Amino acid sequence: MTIPDSDVPPTSTFSFALAARAAVERMAPEELGFLDDVLASWERGDLAYQRGRRQAGAGTVGFGVDLTLVAETVLAVLTAAASDVLGTAVGGAWQQRPRWWRRGRAGRVLPSAQEQFALSDGQADRLRDACRRHGRALGLSAEQADLLADAVYGAVEGARG
Repeated sequence: MTIPDSDVPPTSTFSFALAARAAVERMAPEELGFLDDVLASWERGDLAYQRGRRQAGAGTVGFGVDLTLVAETVLAVLTAAASDVLGTAVGGAWQQRPRWWRRGRAGRVLPSAQEQFALSDGQADRLRDACRRHGRALGLSAEQADLLADAVYGAVEGARG
């Protein structure tokens, strides 16, 4: 488990895989069969938005980001939200335990989708707010962004609220 930089003990945990699964179950349950493949592509940095290239036939979401599956949108939102909330903890974990990370394309360092990140008090709420904000920025409706944010919050182990 990744330990935050501060001395505050963690009160809950978060993983990209569990949070993505919870969000896809609520938003597009018909895509659950593709989720493991999408997570593997995300870990490798192979999703279209990670490569910065557009795919023919993909639907445009937000500011020129082409995403074909809801699962890709979910991971884009989760990545941005977790970077906002866990940036310091994630950076510290990488320095302390590099075996938990994988190299993506162009040398980018990406976490494992299964990795459990420790959240200190209040970070679960900030993660939900960040998911809502980034979901709206990527073109989700207010209802979709709320659904995604609430699903992610529900997947945070130990979160109160």
